[in-house]
Order: sequence, then structure tokens, then C-alpha cells
Amino acid sequence: MHLLMPWFLPLATGMGVVGTRTAKDFFLREKKKRLERFLAIVLAWFPLLAWLAAQFASDAVR
Repeated sequence: MHLLMPWFLPLATGMGVVGTRTAKDFFLREKKKRLERFLAIVLAWFPLLAWLAAQFASDAVR
């Protein structure tokens, strides 16, 4: 297995970390619903999840 787009790993991880911190800070001040907080964190980490899925999908295609 070789990595597809290895440059995207730190970018996606950084997006997830920054998005999680932003969601935490915003929702501590706003007292939003738990579902909205969960969805914001899922959206922040979605690029990393998509990158991981691409790693396994590329092996299945070959």
C-alpha cells in the first residue's frame, strides 16, 4: 500500500484540530444543542475521514 496524496494528511489533520477547537469555543459561549456540536466536529474531521477512505479504496481498485 502506498499513500495517495500524502501532503493532504497534515492539512486534513490541521483542519480537524482547528475545527474542533473552534466548535468547542463557540458552543461553550452559545450553549447550542448537543447534536449541532456533534455535527460541527464531524464536519471538521470529514476531510481526514475521506482521505483515509481513499487510501483503502485505491487498493481495492487495483
